[in-house]
Amino acid sequence: MNITKYWKISFHTDYDLLKKEIIFSNLIFDRDLRSFELSFNWTKNSSWSFFIGLKDPNFKNIIQYNEND
Repeated sequence: MNITKYWKISFHTDYDLLKKEIIFSNLIFDRDLRSFELSFNWTKNSSWSFFIGLKDPNFKNIIQYNEND
């Protein structure tokens, strides 16, 4: 879902019908910073990741910041 021109939120979940419970949830925030991209990813088991880096695929791995829990 696009909130604004530059913000996007995604939500993914898996539900077990036999156990009647959510087994996986993932919430992702993406921000287009024109030349850079920013992403924050959170999962149900309280793990998360944060990424900021260049959008250009040729230089994407050269300049980036990636943090995980």
